[in-house]
Amino acid sequence: MTDEYTMAVECSHCGVENEIDPIHDGEVSRGTRCAECHRWFTVYSEH
Repeated sequence: MTDEYTMAVECSHCGVENEIDPIHDGEVSRGTRCAECHRWFTVYSEH
C-alpha cells in the first residue's frame, strides 16, 4: 500500500509553495523545479 499524498515546499527563490511527492525515509534531499519561476531548488528531508 502506497501513500498518495503530497507535501508543500516553499521555493527558495520566489517563495511560492510547490506540491511535490513526499521525501521518503533515507532520502536526504531532492531537487525540484518551481512551477512559478521555473528555477531549480533543493528540498531537504525533515528527518
